[in-house]
Amino acid sequence: MWRKIGAGVMSGVLGGLALDALMRVFWIHAPDGSAISMIGYAGSALRPSDPWLGWIAYAFYGAVIGGVFGYVVSDPTLDARRCAFWGAVYGIGWWIVACAVFVPIQAHSFPFAVQARETLRQVAFPLFAGHVVYGAILGASWNWIVQVTSGCVAHQPPRPVAPR
Repeated sequence: MWRKIGAGVMSGVLGGLALDALMRVFWIHAPDGSAISMIGYAGSALRPSDPWLGWIAYAFYGAVIGGVFGYVVSDPTLDARRCAFWGAVYGIGWWIVACAVFVPIQAHSFPFAVQARETLRQVAFPLFAGHVVYGAILGASWNWIVQVTSGCVAHQPPRPVAPR
């Protein structure tokens, strides 16, 4: 179990780096009207306009939800494509949580309030794209780490153990 969670944390960091890279590409309008990257937007939740804190926030976020993924996934014999698919679905689930909980908190509002909806219009697509890519990388790298650390070769069934 701990091996799967550890693989999830490591995979989550890898996915978090990809999420960070995508968030640097997407730009939105800040409340004051200036353009800001999504990484700067995330950093402003912790401290105004500090992209390094945004990077740390995405890495920490990726590691935590990656550990949860490692805990939730029960079949370490899944192939890489299926793990990438289920990782992307998992990422979409976290996108919903981010849009329903984290963005309204960032906007100093309640979920589905007018201020939260205005912010969501700008950040929903970048967050969606980032979470899908994050999840796919999470799932594929989790599969690879679990396969390598367990000594199993992908697409090869485990050897049966002879009865004693």
